[in-house]
Amino acid sequence: MCSELGAVPLLIFALFSSSFAVAGARPLLLAILVFTAISVSLTAWQGSLDDRLFVILCAGGMIGVAGSAAVIADQGTSHAVLVLLAAIPALAAMGSSGRTVVGFMTFAVTLGLTVVAVRAASLTDLLVGGGAVIMAVIAPTLMVTMLRRNLSDLIHEQATLSLIDPLTGALNRRGLFEGAPTVFDEAQEAGQLIGMLVIDIDHFKRVNDALGHSAGDDVLVDITSVLHEEVQDRGIVARSGGEEFTVLFGVDSVADLEADSTRLRLAVGSRSEVTVSVGGVCAPLQRLNAPRHPDAQTVLDVLARPADQRLYAAKALGRNRSMVSQIPTIEWYFDDPVATATSEAGSAKQVRTTSALVSAVAPRSARTSTRTPRAASTRIVSGSRTGPPPRSARRFDGAGISDPGATEPAGDATFEILHPARDADRIRQLTSSNVYEFVDIWPDSVAELRQLDALDHVEPGVRPADPLDYDDPAVVAEHSRYVVFPWRRRVVRMADSATFYRLKTARNRFLVTGAEQRRWGETIIAVAGLSVGSSAVSACSLTGVRHFRLADPDTLATTNLNRMSGSVCDVGTAKLDLTARRLLEADPYTVIESFADGYTPATADRFLATSPSGPRTIVIEEIDDVAAKIDMRRRARALRIPVISATDMGDNVILDIERYDLDPTYPIFHGRVENFTAGDATDPAQRLRMAASIVGDVLTPRMAFSASQLGRAVASWPQLGSTGAMAGAFAAAAARNIVSGRRVESGRHVIDVEQMLNAGDGGSAWNELNPDIITGRLTDGSGTWDREKPPA
Repeated sequence: MCSELGAVPLLIFALFSSSFAVAGARPLLLAILVFTAISVSLTAWQGSLDDRLFVILCAGGMIGVAGSAAVIADQGTSHAVLVLLAAIPALAAMGSSGRTVVGFMTFAVTLGLTVVAVRAASLTDLLVGGGAVIMAVIAPTLMVTMLRRNLSDLIHEQATLSLIDPLTGALNRRGLFEGAPTVFDEAQEAGQLIGMLVIDIDHFKRVNDALGHSAGDDVLVDITSVLHEEVQDRGIVARSGGEEFTVLFGVDSVADLEADSTRLRLAVGSRSEVTVSVGGVCAPLQRLNAPRHPDAQTVLDVLARPADQRLYAAKALGRNRSMVSQIPTIEWYFDDPVATATSEAGSAKQVRTTSALVSAVAPRSARTSTRTPRAASTRIVSGSRTGPPPRSARRFDGAGISDPGATEPAGDATFEILHPARDADRIRQLTSSNVYEFVDIWPDSVAELRQLDALDHVEPGVRPADPLDYDDPAVVAEHSRYVVFPWRRRVVRMADSATFYRLKTARNRFLVTGAEQRRWGETIIAVAGLSVGSSAVSACSLTGVRHFRLADPDTLATTNLNRMSGSVCDVGTAKLDLTARRLLEADPYTVIESFADGYTPATADRFLATSPSGPRTIVIEEIDDVAAKIDMRRRARALRIPVISATDMGDNVILDIERYDLDPTYPIFHGRVENFTAGDATDPAQRLRMAASIVGDVLTPRMAFSASQLGRAVASWPQLGSTGAMAGAFAAAAARNIVSGRRVESGRHVIDVEQMLNAGDGGSAWNELNPDIITGRLTDGSGTWDREKPPA
């Protein structure tokens, strides 16, 4: 527009000067002036021109310049005007395609030579004038083109440097944000889940302290090389922190993510001098049709928070391990389909420049009481419900406790463990709101840690760590965390995983050796049935277990309050959620895999999952269903997993221990059900006989009579809360002794509290039944009693 306006004075001067232009040129000059006015007005109105309109207006402008030069009377002035033809190709060279620039340059030269040829009086005039026109057009256009190329190269180099970590060649955090949309798009098109792995080097500070920072840098470069070789073109690798890496790629399932995390972890361990811990999550992607405001960084945060929690869990469970799971669908919006070039480790990659992503939360109306498996959820339970939503396996570590019907806004309803430095903005947001109460137990923890540091360290073979300076802000930042409990509306400042575990297990010292405590903390305790099972879970957690698998399909009823810790405020809430809350409040670094459909053949493989190189699994079985009890033992026996069951019988406890790990041929329930078939479990009468065979002859008189009244005077299986708590404690003690390597053999143990406390009260004198009668009634399956004539 400026170049066009610059020609207006010349045109006006030519129109009003009788000697400036040749005779009869005024109509042509007037037409050129009108076209110029239209071009200027259209350019001002459009603001920016598309390629087609730019070409039309510029071509018309060059024709106008050539026409003006052709009708100017003076030869020198005519040649000077022809120089203006160079403006359009030079202008195009600043931003148009190479094809457009060459086209403009050719057209300008052609017009200029045509005018020179028409006006030339001799061959010399033609050669000199033509050469001047060619140089006047080509030289500035080539100069602008070269300047543009150099500037583009410089901008590209700076953009690359802004996206790449200079030490390792991996993407930095900005590069991760820029590259993520392309990975999302590729996963979406392939029908894959988006997977994120957060990888942290174990004990990296020791490398720097012992060998120097140069050696630490070499380790970082080596690990980056391993990750790039393993990931290749499947995704992107970024150095997201000092010794922390993030891998983003598409996966087919959570099982594939687990396999990839293990493969990367083992590759690093085998090809470098260090080990790594890995936390990961994956999620389905759903593309939106309308734009949303959050950007790629926001959705990466949605993935990173639970991935970080799984990383913390992997660290807490001994390092050099991986923890992964699936979170809900992530919706995302891709605003700009134009790709711009960036670089990862020196190679060009195409990334989308604008994208917006938001996480989805299922509406309350979508809930149903029909139990069908669904993907894991990351919402927190904060209220009661009328029935359990459709759920399968979930993890209750950093991602939180699940309930798609909860009413809290997304982002404020998540169990979180926050780092004082890395998550400072989130911490300020929470602690400055009037929604969450801030509780600081860090000063009390420091006081107790100083007391522990002052004690004698007498355990043989254990070198005590040097005491930390808890007045050092760097130490405080490294060893403290902020934990968000949304169901309590509290943010608690407390010790980090390892420091907290030291405090929590301090009173176990010498009752449990250091080696036993480490093994116990790494053990996976799989508990099915959360009545007595919840007591076993609590006892295991109190003594240091940090990884649980929990299976129970039921919600808390008022009658459950006699044997399961809870309150009237919790009635109608899933037992899983209540147990998970209690575990996380006792130890926020606990990892909980939850099976809300209970133990079923469909969930059995995952519930009993084990690996030779992974942590040990012990099953505590507290299921009511006889068929499920037997099915679980058959599967556990095939996998060589020990099974413990504690049954409350009035005031007494029956403790069954089946060491299938020591003897994979050991008979189920000590041989008490070996003669029953699979079909017997579907026959009510046979199921009753199976139950009686399992219980055997250990019914106390009161328990026998109470059981006989089922369906008559008793609505459900009779239980005492005190005995349930005791049974859970015995089951936990048995599991811990197995893990400790003590000689715990298969067998049935009866803890006869009635005999110990009431040895002289006459036993069954209080009621009309004795054990033989009730056992006979249970065995023959009648289950009915003559009200007129009680049994003899």
